[in-house]
Amino acid sequence: MLKCYSIVIMSVCLTFNVLASGDSQRWQIKAVTAISFPGLEVLADGKFKPGSAYNYRAIIDCMEHQLNADFVWQQFPTARLVHVTVKHQFDVIFPMGYTPERSKLLQPSDYLVQEQDYWAYLRPQPDWQNKQLNIAVKQASPQAEWLAQQGYQNIHQVNDYKQLLPLLRAGRVEAISVPGAVAAEYQKAAIEGLALSGYYQREAGFYLNPGFAAEYLPQFNQAVRQCRHLAVLDLPE
Repeated sequence: MLKCYSIVIMSVCLTFNVLASGDSQRWQIKAVTAISFPGLEVLADGKFKPGSAYNYRAIIDCMEHQLNADFVWQQFPTARLVHVTVKHQFDVIFPMGYTPERSKLLQPSDYLVQEQDYWAYLRPQPDWQNKQLNIAVKQASPQAEWLAQQGYQNIHQVNDYKQLLPLLRAGRVEAISVPGAVAAEYQKAAIEGLALSGYYQREAGFYLNPGFAAEYLPQFNQAVRQCRHLAVLDLPE
């Protein structure tokens, strides 16, 4: 019998008891996702809304089937996702783009999608080599991290993706930087005068709490590979 001596690791120990016993009982994975991510909504029953970007609902349904588990979701601002998971309050974050800084603290799963980052701007196209450009981006996003690493000096961070386009239209910034799922929403809306240009590709998928990953990473990655084919998004050219 597995005994747990620390409240901090209790959720991991309890989960392991279910798996190790060979019991057919479904187990729970405590998961978090970002508030206000376009096309992603957690319904009252704790499931993702069908028809979301990248077929997130179908992906999670597939993962639950492969793992014989139920994901139990909570939503937080993007800036808090890593913190609450590192502190062992949750097992996984999804969806999330992989970055070197995040991967120092959390364990990425095998990639689920090859994510594309985009510039969105009103013509004419800005000079992307100009590090003094005024650029708006979602706070604590992979795009914000990349811009800082590339030496851009005027990065305006906002709390919600919905705040980005109004800044651009008002002329307060010359461009905004968004992930592919947001760019796809812009393309679908056919926003007059808005141009999109892909500039960086990164892998994305699940980030796992290190304690959770130490026990379950192989079977979790196997499930990701089985469900990867469901991750489809019509990205802008």
